[in-house]
Amino acid sequence: MIYRGSNVGGFSQFINYFFPTIYSKAFGLFLFLLVIVSILKYIFDPKNERFYEGFGDIYFDLGKRDYADKAYKMSLKHNPNRTYALQRLGDLNTSFSDYDLSIEYYKKSLKINNKLFFSWKGLGNIYSIQSKTQDAIDAYETALKIRSMHEINLRLALLYKTEGESYINQKLYDEAINSLEKSISNDPSLGASWELLGDTYAQKGKHDKAIYAFEQAIELKSSTVLKYKLFSSLLIVGPQYYKDGDFERSKRVFQRATELNPQSVEAWSYLGNISFKQGNFLDAEKEYRTAISLDPSLASAYVGLANVLAQQGNFLAAEKEYRTAISLDPSLASAYVGLA
Repeated sequence: MIYRGSNVGGFSQFINYFFPTIYSKAFGLFLFLLVIVSILKYIFDPKNERFYEGFGDIYFDLGKRDYADKAYKMSLKHNPNRTYALQRLGDLNTSFSDYDLSIEYYKKSLKINNKLFFSWKGLGNIYSIQSKTQDAIDAYETALKIRSMHEINLRLALLYKTEGESYINQKLYDEAINSLEKSISNDPSLGASWELLGDTYAQKGKHDKAIYAFEQAIELKSSTVLKYKLFSSLLIVGPQYYKDGDFERSKRVFQRATELNPQSVEAWSYLGNISFKQGNFLDAEKEYRTAISLDPSLASAYVGLANVLAQQGNFLAAEKEYRTAISLDPSLASAYVGLA
């Protein structure tokens, strides 16, 4: 009886359908055994290079270098152009720090087929260990052209950062920028590369770009040093925008400066100047008073505050602030102009 849903019953139905007689069943069994024997013969054929590579991989995983080495070489004996065996010999020798021999095997494999991702990756790994930065970069870049792999991007990012640092030490800032931008393109989350890029732009006087780089670095790894670097660039760029009449841009810069350092008298004073020029007298008054509270000796802030008070019609209070400014700095002409 054949039970519905039974695997045994289903198999019996299959056999009975295709091999209805005892003779045909015997012939079917013969064919089945023939296929199995052929497969086993192929797998365990001493002339089949995959047979030796399989054992090589097992010995490799077990850390038995000599046995793995012999197995891979037996594969090459049967087929000298077997790139898998050459790659694995490269990997094997790398794992035992025999780098020169590894390079030899990787290069042999690439002579047969220069599109082997793992051979290029293996060369990149070795050159990185040997601090051959440019060779490592070239190898990894070639590997990435063959296959995309995040691990390679991370390695390239670090190599380009190292190259950038080398250029900075040589004061080759354009070359450093190029390397650091490549580092960031491979791994935008590498805060150290953003910071170095900001430093380099600052060295070249490109503080707009330095600010952007420092902001990116701070998002990834905030630190007091980074904030100081950003703040310093902001105090260089802000006055330039103010001088050019770009008050909105200047205002954003100084507002960011006060976020980084609320004690910045210069930033608050500039914000007062900007608000006054834009007719925002209430804001200007608050900003000037903040600057004065941080540095009571800043004569220019008293003049700014006096100008605001005068615009608001508070002339007596304005006169007082002008006189305070003169007492602090008798040479401050703008205070006398206000009193006139």
